Amino acid sequence: MSDKSKNQTEEKITNELEVLKADVFPNIKDGSLLVVTVGSEKTPATKSDMERVAQTVNEIFDGVNGISVLVIPHVVNVEKLSLPALRTIQSRVVSSWSDDEPISIDLDSLGIELGGN
Repeated sequence: MSDKSKNQTEEKITNELEVLKADVFPNIKDGSLLVVTVGSEKTPATKSDMERVAQTVNEIFDGVNGISVLVIPHVVNVEKLSLPALRTIQSRVVSSWSDDEPISIDLDSLGIELGGN
């Protein structure tokens, strides 16, 4: 890669970072997000697989506040989620101290559909 091309790439990344703002939660009191990826290219996750994993996650972390778990199939690229989906995730993490907030974040709540059964 030439220096000019490298500089253009770095400038593009910097410009995109200016547009996309994100909060980092360095302290557990602000909440934590765990990402669980289900399936692989050889064995893709079905909707029932995703539901079973979400149920297991809910059972494991039952009664633990400050944790949200995003359960996604291997085909979902977290880095390419839409801004509304990212805002929903952020809101859920911030609200994770509430006893009423579910632990697992499913794809339906993010507006993402998983094909198959």
